[in-house]
Amino acid sequence: AISWNSHIWVAVLRGIVPVGEDGSACFEVPANRNLFFQALDSDYMEVQRMRTFVNFVPGENRSCIGCHEHRTEAPALRQSAASGVSPMKLAAQPGETAPRALYYPTDVQPILDRHCVACHNGKDAKPAPDLRGEMTTLFNRSYESILQAGLVKVVREWNGGDFAMQNAEATPPYTFGSHASRFTQVLRAGHYDAKLSREEWVKLVTWIDCGAPYYGSY
Repeated sequence: AISWNSHIWVAVLRGIVPVGEDGSACFEVPANRNLFFQALDSDYMEVQRMRTFVNFVPGENRSCIGCHEHRTEAPALRQSAASGVSPMKLAAQPGETAPRALYYPTDVQPILDRHCVACHNGKDAKPAPDLRGEMTTLFNRSYESILQAGLVKVVREWNGGDFAMQNAEATPPYTFGSHASRFTQVLRAGHYDAKLSREEWVKLVTWIDCGAPYYGSY
């Protein structure tokens, strides 16, 4: 098991690029990798995600035109802001390094240890959830508590059975990820003395928006 909801891939943070006012961007990506794109807001929280991956061979150029229009209609001709600039390099988010694999015990658990475990320590039935870093059979206590309680809204990549043969329904922005998650909603509203730094916040929402993975390797 790699994480609670996915067992076949490790989430790697590749980096971000700014997007033009017209919604366009031109950037370089690593070749021979499965890539997922996300649109983020100014708080580095996911607005919308691409639900499948794309990959490139060395030297390949590609645009998004062709997938994001109706299959029987040609896209309207327009000059995008990104078409007149050189491809940008991927950059790390604030307080981050990239590329790197996400790993819950070093990305998220230290944040919980600093801000949450003093109260959410499993000693009493309340307050739940138990956010300690104590190891369990497959993961750790806080990770299992957060996922079991449904505190993060993530895509379940594999449900098994007939679901595997069905097409995924289109979903509007803010359906999944950090904006839709109870965990971040409580923190944003103000939760006692828990006040995360900007870098801690970026790490937390990035973890949620990448599907709440646990392990950073196989």
